Amino acid sequence: MSDAIRLHDLSTLSAAGRHALLARTEADLGPFLDAVRPIVAAVKAEGDEAVARFTRDFDKATVSADSLPVSQAALDAAPGLLEPGVMAAIDFAADSIRRFHEAQLPEEMWWKEVRPGVFAGDRIRPIRSVACYVPRGKGAFPSVAMMTTIPALAAKVPTIVIITPPGPDGPPMLARIVLTCCAADGRPIKVGLAGATTVDAAPNAWVQVDGVYTSQVGKDPVNKVDVAYVEVKSWQQITEPKQPYD
Repeated sequence: MSDAIRLHDLSTLSAAGRHALLARTEADLGPFLDAVRPIVAAVKAEGDEAVARFTRDFDKATVSADSLPVSQAALDAAPGLLEPGVMAAIDFAADSIRRFHEAQLPEEMWWKEVRPGVFAGDRIRPIRSVACYVPRGKGAFPSVAMMTTIPALAAKVPTIVIITPPGPDGPPMLARIVLTCCAADGRPIKVGLAGATTVDAAPNAWVQVDGVYTSQVGKDPVNKVDVAYVEVKSWQQITEPKQPYD
């Protein structure tokens, strides 16, 4: 080997020498922090109005404070933007990630009798909320959504929020981000059924529908929320699957 191993005897080093030896190479973040401080101050003072303004300035996206939250109609319409193979890949990855992080979960509570009648132990609770940032640039990053939200879901965090920027070409890539969370959380996505074919199934029954996503958006008559619609070609009632996304 041409490179010799450098040995340092800490007992012989001065305080300054030891500090220099242990110091990590770090970039000077001062200029970046100086640039960010006014933005943080504006958001604290103005809230969503400032967020929307900076999004227009930096991301060149046409947004307003009122349009920052993703609408229910957009969430429900997202499934139609994904190809079946992509959805299958997301389901497969989500299931694998969920299994790993569920195996990581510690006992909720344990006790040890350290002396007769004297017990000590731990009680573990999830934090109240998490904010998961999913970047958007040259592509979509469902892996980031899964690797941030699924551990939180496994830990039973009560409130999970995904934050993702829009781009100048349109809204966030909801299909690749929202569906990731739905697959991870095991929640079905509500859609309406339209077309000449009537779906006459028993209440709360599972049905398999062959159809085509349409651009139609209407009101769910039960929950009174906007839902996307599927033009039904055929359907059949089935038993409840072990995995809702099978």
